[in-house]
Amino acid sequence: MPKLNELTVIVTGAGRGMGRAIAKMLVAEGATVALNSLDSDALEACANELRRNDVRIFAQAADVTREDQVSNFFDSVQRELGGADVLLNIPGLSVPGPIAEMDLADYQKVFDVNMMGSFLCSKHFLSRVDADRGGLIVNFSSMAGKRANPNSPIYCAAKAALDMFGQCMALQTVSKNVRVTTLNPGATATDFWAGRKVPLDKFMQSEDIAETVRFLLQLPPRLVVHEMSFESFDFIRSKV
Repeated sequence: MPKLNELTVIVTGAGRGMGRAIAKMLVAEGATVALNSLDSDALEACANELRRNDVRIFAQAADVTREDQVSNFFDSVQRELGGADVLLNIPGLSVPGPIAEMDLADYQKVFDVNMMGSFLCSKHFLSRVDADRGGLIVNFSSMAGKRANPNSPIYCAAKAALDMFGQCMALQTVSKNVRVTTLNPGATATDFWAGRKVPLDKFMQSEDIAETVRFLLQLPPRLVVHEMSFESFDFIRSKV
């Protein structure tokens, strides 16, 4: 069984929500972490909180939809930490609304964050990975990519694309000794839902996602989990 304190993990979207909860879990387990977020203030607050622990932490703000910033971030991780074993592609964005009223800029932004961000980070992780040591890429998709809803059609489409991207990438990365997993969590109580009337008390918590990641990272490297779909049992029961 792998020990988390032997891993170096890149956590994108670490400033808040799922990313921050996962980073806290990893640090508590003694892992070395490289933190990224578009929000430099939130990233600094997260890094300062985690540095109270006796672990190695590197933090650098970057826009995952800008290749120059992504490349610079991964260069910095290589220089400061000697590379990484795990990449967590977490950032997501939804702009709900009727298709007939959707701005092209909003459409593009949703696909850029959910799909292009994972593509760019995976590209630059793979170009630097140590094939002898191997690695793991975890793409954070959503149940929305598997289950259509009328409120966020562009988000659903972007997450469905990310699911297929993960499957295709997994076939390519075998030769690099890199496994690929796609997580499809259901609704989780984060600021993703800001301004929307949703039953947050029935949703999963960010800590639930962190526990799922803990389970995944502790599996023997001889195993590959292609995908995991999970959601709040309380939410399911509330709809029955």
